[in-house]
Amino acid sequence: VQQPEMFRDARMQCEVPHTASVRTCHYCMCLRCGGFGRTRCNSCRGKGVKGVGDNRRQCLSCGGSGKRTCFNCRGHGRIPCPVCEAAGQVKCFVQLTTMFKTHTKDFILEQTPLPDELIRNVPGATLFNETQPLLNPIQSCPEQQVNAASASLIQEHRGLAQTGRIWMQNHVIRGVPVFQCDCQWKDKEFQFFVYGDNRTLHTDGYPQTCCCGLMYDLERGLNAYKYKWSGTDPEPQFLRKEKSSEEEATTGLPTEDSSSSCAPGPTQFNLASCKSELLQRIQPRVAPYGQPGVAPYGQPGAAPYGQPGVAPYGQPGAAPYGQPGPSYGGAPPPKPPGGAPYKGPYPVGEGEMPMDGGKGAAPEQAVPTAPPIQDMERIPGYDEVLAPNVNFVPPPPSYQEATSGTSVEQIASAANLTEEEARELLVAVAESKCCWGKGAAQNMKFNGLQQTTAVHYVLKTFLETRSTDWASEPYHGQMIDGPQNGPAPSPWAIHIKTPEMFHDVTLQTEVPHTASVRVCHGCRGSTMIMCHHCMGWGRTRCSWCHDSGHHGVGDGSRSCTSCNGQGRVRCLHCHGRGRVTCPTCQATGQVKCFVQMTTTFNTHVKDFILERTALPDHLIRDVEGTTLFEDTQPLLNPIQSFPEPQVNSQSAGIVQEHRGLAQTGRIWMQNHVIRGVPVFQCDCQWEDKEFQFFVYGDNRKVHTDEYPQTCCCGCQLL
Repeated sequence: VQQPEMFRDARMQCEVPHTASVRTCHYCMCLRCGGFGRTRCNSCRGKGVKGVGDNRRQCLSCGGSGKRTCFNCRGHGRIPCPVCEAAGQVKCFVQLTTMFKTHTKDFILEQTPLPDELIRNVPGATLFNETQPLLNPIQSCPEQQVNAASASLIQEHRGLAQTGRIWMQNHVIRGVPVFQCDCQWKDKEFQFFVYGDNRTLHTDGYPQTCCCGLMYDLERGLNAYKYKWSGTDPEPQFLRKEKSSEEEATTGLPTEDSSSSCAPGPTQFNLASCKSELLQRIQPRVAPYGQPGVAPYGQPGAAPYGQPGVAPYGQPGAAPYGQPGPSYGGAPPPKPPGGAPYKGPYPVGEGEMPMDGGKGAAPEQAVPTAPPIQDMERIPGYDEVLAPNVNFVPPPPSYQEATSGTSVEQIASAANLTEEEARELLVAVAESKCCWGKGAAQNMKFNGLQQTTAVHYVLKTFLETRSTDWASEPYHGQMIDGPQNGPAPSPWAIHIKTPEMFHDVTLQTEVPHTASVRVCHGCRGSTMIMCHHCMGWGRTRCSWCHDSGHHGVGDGSRSCTSCNGQGRVRCLHCHGRGRVTCPTCQATGQVKCFVQMTTTFNTHVKDFILERTALPDHLIRDVEGTTLFEDTQPLLNPIQSFPEPQVNSQSAGIVQEHRGLAQTGRIWMQNHVIRGVPVFQCDCQWEDKEFQFFVYGDNRKVHTDEYPQTCCCGCQLL
């Protein structure tokens, strides 16, 4: 399944190969009438008459029959099937649904009466931000509650690995400024809060409101310099809140090396701005109470506060509060092709006649996506995941669970080799070598044929590294993104599209806000540089006479026709001018200089080979074998329960070594594989010479250093 962008929720569906079959459609029937084509009359409840006693009369809606034609299928008992689209057959298959979902949980530490949930959606200063395949809890934050919450949340999210695969994790600490304003108006004291970088206001105890909770217009003369109201009526007077030295202290979060601290920049805010925010929050909400154009809350014709255009709750024609209104004008379902009798799998004309709409009507059923599971055939390997009430496919078992109590020979696939097959392989190799005779292979005697399994452990780590350096390009009038557009972001803050995992690639990117236009450093703005072939002379040595001006010796000497006896010819690169166009600026005289970031995605590979015969270990690396175990995760743990203890210890050492790569870059993905390679040691004798050769790998490679019938040149099979 293709991996989407990180932290972007996505849902993908694909057909599981080799699970499809063709079946008769399981839905070709009208569910409203149950295939009858008629439903009970809703007007007379199926009785055919209405009223009681002397007032009983025949129902005009159904003509006294108590039944009406089903309006859904128009009396046919079946409808154009939305499942098979009138084909009568459906393709049934196992569908794999892959969901990429971002699970989020947070913790808010706020020590004023301001409700904590208000902090969640306002902007603030980012104190710390980290993205890794598997995060570790924060331990050095000055607020111990944050450290404890980080450890708890990370431990909780690690439990998600029981239901799926964790691709990436990110945690952020933000600092949000909060201003608590203690005020007094007349004899009432109240509080309001201004919080967030966008200065959002909140108060629950505003003193001058009507009974329904609306705020009045408080527009009065304001003298912000004296921090109090001026006017005829007593107005609220702001009370300064004294803070202790501990509250005034600035705290921040140390970086990963705990050598420095990060703290949000100081936020300038005063009491005058608090009053301004309060007035701006109050005035635009409603017009002054009692003025024309605003109906009092709760009276007929007035919409509920904050919901324009909605009729009062509970009145006729209004949809229930919070639910969308009824839809009108819907086209009736298309008329099915007439004349054909119903041939679906369900019986027709059995059971109680359903109601024709209204309160007693049967509810509309959802269209089934597949036949009942008990009617489907068994798919090997899907018995448990296709069972009812199974909402997710559990991750594959760990290697410790899969290989517990087994041996290498039990895990590896059975590979057999007879003496005749080994002889044929050696004869074929001898025939391909010009210095080998095939008589030894044909007439040799086998003293023994021993089979072993070589173990090959490979760990791959896909690492991203970034480096920066100054670069330049010719300036042709293109746009310049310089420091005037803002500060340059840090190298790891620049977004780079992640390539396919374990595919090496190098990308070069211009760092934003670092460009400038300068005089070319290659030609000093002259657009021309000296020709390095003729060193500025415009002429070079003649290649025909080697600067002598003539050919031959003695009486056979004659003048060189290429240089006319001068020994020098015109330079072909500068055409005799001694100067060439500057390649740095391409004759523009100016260059665009900028910081260039080089991003390298590289796969680091290290392996270990366990092979107990005389066969060279490096030959196991490039032959085919059986995959005993393979796992791909953002951050792998070492193998611990493999039957061979040497593999366990080497896995721990190699994994620990690759974790050190995180000091130089970002680890995106890791993969480790254990392969079993069959090795056959053949002990043979030809005449009075004993020798060995090896057949190894699933593709049956042959190796020997002791073949007895070779010529003096000593060719060997590699």
